[in-house]
Amino acid sequence: MLSTALVGAACGCGNSVNACQNVAAGTGTPNSPNILDLGLLSSADTGDPREFIFTLDFQDADGDLALGQYEVFASGGKDAQRNDLIDVFRQSALSFDARHGQLIIPLTFSSIANGARVGVAMALIDHARNRSSCYGIELAFKY
Repeated sequence: MLSTALVGAACGCGNSVNACQNVAAGTGTPNSPNILDLGLLSSADTGDPREFIFTLDFQDADGDLALGQYEVFASGGKDAQRNDLIDVFRQSALSFDARHGQLIIPLTFSSIANGARVGVAMALIDHARNRSSCYGIELAFKY
């Protein structure tokens, strides 16, 4: 799903319902994390044409998100790539008990054809296993 062989640039557009169509619903509790926005850091040049830097704005009422995980879904799929958030908090210069902020998340994509449109969705799971709703973005690859 994610990793190896893309050259070019992508533009992100809005919160995509299609990207989230197969993703489990959030837990909906007062302590569930909330994704406020998902975007691309357009000024980032990682030196790797396959890597894109996403920004994710969040709120987390109980401040335990850093010990949780984030999930990435591609093209409306049900299977997620799950990753720990502790290093993302560290690289985003956020305290581990932050209740809101912006996460900087680098992702590398496997081969995608020129002109392809891909839905990328993310969800957050905090330390207490509270789950956010999905937030998706549509990417148009042009290189």
